[in-house]
Amino acid sequence: MNSRGENGFTLLELLLVLGLIGLIAALTAPYMASTLNRMELDSEARKIASALNYSRNEAIARKIPLAFNGDLSENRYWLSGAQEDRPIERWLMDDSIQMTEFSNFEESQSEGTFVIVFYPLGNTTGGSIRVEPTDPEQSEIYYAIDLDIITGVPSIESIPR
Repeated sequence: MNSRGENGFTLLELLLVLGLIGLIAALTAPYMASTLNRMELDSEARKIASALNYSRNEAIARKIPLAFNGDLSENRYWLSGAQEDRPIERWLMDDSIQMTEFSNFEESQSEGTFVIVFYPLGNTTGGSIRVEPTDPEQSEIYYAIDLDIITGVPSIESIPR
């Protein structure tokens, strides 16, 4: 027969388990926050690379040059015809991520707008876009999205600070 005190847990045991759960949660929270920031940065870099690839494919399909435009100051990018300013497609970036630099063979800029032209054969004027968190303390890395001028295919590289 079971006596009345043998079933269940004591208050001390419950408090000990809850204390251990709280300690584990407190130790893993900073790691989880940095992981989420890295995932957001990675996701935004992939979205930009996808938009660049879309721009290339549209230029090939339409058989006309198309311009991928980026605004480093306003943190947005869009696709337009190479000879006109009317946007075909527009994209906004997450507020916690920003494009901080564009460079090509001629220049490097950290503010204002830039243009990358995609041609009907798939080639491009090329360039590299640097993407990083708005608050640089949030991540130990940044991403560089490079365009191959011959194929027009974007590649993403994660670079430690």
